[in-house]
Amino acid sequence: MKKLFIVAIVLLSVFSPVFAAGSTESSGTSSNYPSRPITFIVNRAAGGATDAVARVIATAMQKNLGYTTVVQNLEGGDGLIGANTAITSNPDGYTFMIVGSTEIPNMLVNFPEASFTKEDLVPICEVTSKSKILAVKPNSQIKTLDDFIAYAKANPGKLTVSVSGSNHFYGVILLEEALGIDLTIVNAGSGSSAYTMLLGGHVECGLLDSNYYENCELEGMTILADTTDNSDVVPEGYHTFTELGYNMVDTNFNYILAPKGTPAEICQFISDAVAKLNDEYDLKTALEATGQNAVYVGYEEFPAEYFEYIDKMVDLYNQTNSLV
Repeated sequence: MKKLFIVAIVLLSVFSPVFAAGSTESSGTSSNYPSRPITFIVNRAAGGATDAVARVIATAMQKNLGYTTVVQNLEGGDGLIGANTAITSNPDGYTFMIVGSTEIPNMLVNFPEASFTKEDLVPICEVTSKSKILAVKPNSQIKTLDDFIAYAKANPGKLTVSVSGSNHFYGVILLEEALGIDLTIVNAGSGSSAYTMLLGGHVECGLLDSNYYENCELEGMTILADTTDNSDVVPEGYHTFTELGYNMVDTNFNYILAPKGTPAEICQFISDAVAKLNDEYDLKTALEATGQNAVYVGYEEFPAEYFEYIDKMVDLYNQTNSLV
């Protein structure tokens, strides 16, 4: 027994430096984490909305928390290259993905070459949220949501609506169901093109990102309603569909994912780091400067919300396949 006891002491003395210094209070991770650069993969080109969010978070972690961070843009394959790379990365806590909310469910339904399922992803936390606005072209005779609904019901399919891409067709389905109308979708290919088509009068209305409020106001367009369920983020003088009596809620958000197998304590660590940046270093203001609302949902709650969202969106994308 004495020999075993001595061996145990020797082994403990050899391995204890790995754990001793220990763990952080919030996550239980070893105190030497992170000991090398943390990479945040963005599956779109630099300069886009998700890229801007990723760079704000990575910069804040490096500047305020002292972590070395890298944002890696892996565009291509309509986002699939970056997603596959992130998901098949070593789950050692040094590779994460910051992604827009519709990307993963769209790939699961419409990309047969996608090499993953929803279970291959570890949702860590939500970091931003952004809604849509329904706007009509300049000088339109439609001035209110009631006008819009009345015209659409009297002229089924005549109203054309621009959207930023096929992965946002589902928003029109939600709109049609909520208002009891039929619209004709025009795929503009990008958010800026959807806005430009509306500005030029090439479509009657547009389902645009909420950061187009100011542009629409300046160009004399009428904004009929906002798809958020949080009226606090809607500019004064405007209303949500919910406030106007219609069950139309559609928010897109950015969130952090990790490859399956990433230790739970590291996922919690990253989530806590974002919370700390929000609480102590005003990450919120920097995120809102990208045109998004800073909305944090942590590791304790976000996974359940994420999987519920994925299931809902997979169903909606299956419905939109006939429209693409």
